Amino acid sequence: PAASRLALLGLCAYRRGDYAEALKDCQRSLVASTYLAIPSAVDRVIRAMSFHKLGEDASARSELDSARSLVQNGLNIGFDKWNWSWWVFVRLLLQEADSMIPRAPSPQPSAAPR
Repeated sequence: PAASRLALLGLCAYRRGDYAEALKDCQRSLVASTYLAIPSAVDRVIRAMSFHKLGEDASARSELDSARSLVQNGLNIGFDKWNWSWWVFVRLLLQEADSMIPRAPSPQPSAAPR
């Protein structure tokens, strides 16, 4: 499918260090794969890593959370047995992204007035 090819183009652009192009390719793939969990999750992970490399960690975390949700929902309804190689692929990308994108800082408790 076109969405899968666009996702792979986005990954190639990311690996080349062309993060803006990776974002564009993955956005085009997202449009082409509106209701397809696997390519959408792959796109969102690549977008997360690209945003991180561009210094936009809030956007990176948002994309990563969306990808993680797509993967978890897919596992909950049994998608794991279909297209298993793509599910392995997206899980490996999730591990890579998790290792590089910092978690959102925890809110600091406000000091109580005395």
